[in-house]
Amino acid sequence: LDLLPAGLRLLGCLLDLLPEAPHHWRHFSHFFETALAMAQLGPEERGWMLRRRFASHLVDFYLADESPCVGLPAHLDEGRAAPRRARMGDKCTLPQLEHMVALLSLLARAAHRHEPVARTPLSLEGRLLHMAADEYQLLGHGALLRRLLKDGLHVAAICDLCEHLCYESRDATETALHVILSGIDTMDNEQLGPYLTTFCHVVDLADSLAAWRIDWALQRLLHVISNNMRYKQATISCMRALLSLCVLSSRPRRWMLHQRALWVKEWLLSGLSSQVRCTAEHFIKAILAAESQPSAAAAGAAAAGDTAVGAA
Repeated sequence: LDLLPAGLRLLGCLLDLLPEAPHHWRHFSHFFETALAMAQLGPEERGWMLRRRFASHLVDFYLADESPCVGLPAHLDEGRAAPRRARMGDKCTLPQLEHMVALLSLLARAAHRHEPVARTPLSLEGRLLHMAADEYQLLGHGALLRRLLKDGLHVAAICDLCEHLCYESRDATETALHVILSGIDTMDNEQLGPYLTTFCHVVDLADSLAAWRIDWALQRLLHVISNNMRYKQATISCMRALLSLCVLSSRPRRWMLHQRALWVKEWLLSGLSSQVRCTAEHFIKAILAAESQPSAAAAGAAAAGDTAVGAA
């Protein structure tokens, strides 16, 4: 260890401190911002992190007793079950883990994927590093995505991670969208923002699976909306998020127009409140305008759509 450059020795120190970090969860912002800054220095630091399975340790730390990790120190105690780990956060305050999420996303995008297509549009420039196959799978694990979305930590980094994993991958797409749609189906309206934002980013991926992904995702989203029409605000939030996607992207817009029998009657005539029916009216007008004049409609609706998703 003494022969390593100073920066790598510091990273080793941070990794060694991780098991006791939960006891100091109110101070996380500085701890993980330091780790993220070190990873951003260059490929040498990121390569060291990948060789030491830094991402696996972070996931194990974050999920604690719900962690699917095996083979890490917390799970190796001469065959005995590991003790329950310290709980982080309280009823009023979540631990500040935004930089940890950004670090997970950065490490994923720095490495080659264990998919036929190793690089994505979100991959870092330059030579891709090696990440162990099981560690790569761990970053797309349903338990991790479910917790990240529920906590709503650094939604932009979550979107980057999901897009990177789902690009040209049916399995990763189905895993991510299953978690996202389950959240949309069960969470209160105030908690929907991260789910709807991530849903729109994944569905709008431009790859060879785009047509399949849109059909798979939008059919299921319409089913979720139909099953929850009695929840007015959540229904409106979903409709507005879908509108922002359709106005800005032609593929989902044309899918919605082609599949109009699945939603127009239920939204416009059977909607249980005037606000839902009014939102449906606006939805139809806006996607028709976008289809006839896509550039003007997209420019006018982009800000409104982003606001709607954020307000969800």
